[in-house]
Amino acid sequence: QRLAAFVATLEERLRARSEVADVAYSLALPPNLLALSNNYTMEGAVTGAAGSGGVAEWNVVSPGYFSTMGIELRQGRPFSASDRATTTRVAIVNETFARRRFPDGRALGARFKSGQWDVESPWTTIVGVVAAVPYGKGLWGGADATVYLPYAQNLWMQSFYVVLRSQGDL
Repeated sequence: QRLAAFVATLEERLRARSEVADVAYSLALPPNLLALSNNYTMEGAVTGAAGSGGVAEWNVVSPGYFSTMGIELRQGRPFSASDRATTTRVAIVNETFARRRFPDGRALGARFKSGQWDVESPWTTIVGVVAAVPYGKGLWGGADATVYLPYAQNLWMQSFYVVLRSQGDL
């Protein structure tokens, strides 16, 4: 709770500066600062069967991360202030993830569980697809499948990078 309040105050103060066009924060930054990868299982997959799940890079981001970083939204919607801890868990995936898992292009609305399979863990619904950018492999290694989660639904994140888009000199 205290960290969430601190982040909100920091963001408000940064946005108040005339030379700041946009503010966001994330757990990792491209092209080579990745802190996390995780397994997942898609809804409808037979748990434990070959190909039922996979491993992807994971990033926790604030609303506005994609626009601040210039990462194009290809389908669906970005995260918003309404994506809270008390609402349906949502994710945005990159094009690499979407092509790998949904060759028919129908990623929106698909659901998965993260981590080790647990029947009690909540489903996460894909609400958007963004352009693929490299994280863990660097610029020349290409972009792996990436899952983005909203910060407000992942308050365990205690350390993050702040990114600014400026309009003029800072």
